Amino acid sequence: MSRALKIALAVVLVFATSPVWGFEVLYRVFLPTNRPELPATTDATPLEMDALWLECGERPAMSQNVTPLWALNYFRAYEPGADPRPGVHAVSRNARLWAAQAWAPSARSSYLRRSVTEMALMVWLSRTATVDALKRALAERTYFGRHAYGIKAARSAYYGCPASALTTAQVAVLVGLAQNPTASIRSRILTRPRGAGSTF
Repeated sequence: MSRALKIALAVVLVFATSPVWGFEVLYRVFLPTNRPELPATTDATPLEMDALWLECGERPAMSQNVTPLWALNYFRAYEPGADPRPGVHAVSRNARLWAAQAWAPSARSSYLRRSVTEMALMVWLSRTATVDALKRALAERTYFGRHAYGIKAARSAYYGCPASALTTAQVAVLVGLAQNPTASIRSRILTRPRGAGSTF
């Protein structure tokens, strides 16, 4: 076998396996040291958490297991009538929520850097979080407008009543406000008082 052919085969092998080692590079190299801590508790009701879970694109969870984002199961084809990647949409939403708070709109960070960091966070969350932990994070960290972070603050801002007094229709209205959280948080950061910090 000639040297040129060996080089060509090596290049093909590198490209063919790039989805596998690329995921591990994301996870090992680009995962931020100040990654978010998922909340251990929440004031959200099961109805509110389930509604936010479904709103971000998930299906009803049959277990606490989240599909870890390894290359092979991330790129596999969808099975007819079923989503083989439970939790992927939730980890994506949580990663975007964290990134939108970690970097203000005026921050000098490239779009590529933020995208790579979000993907690394997705891989990390998918391998370490449970379904309930992701639900709690969505309930506690989602921005609903009117300076309301989290479903508890949203209840107060829009209805001024505890969870037990909300109807199913009112919960649906609040959950509908959570669409496009990145844009919502960015608009909130622009009007945030000087000196206020951001936490996930």
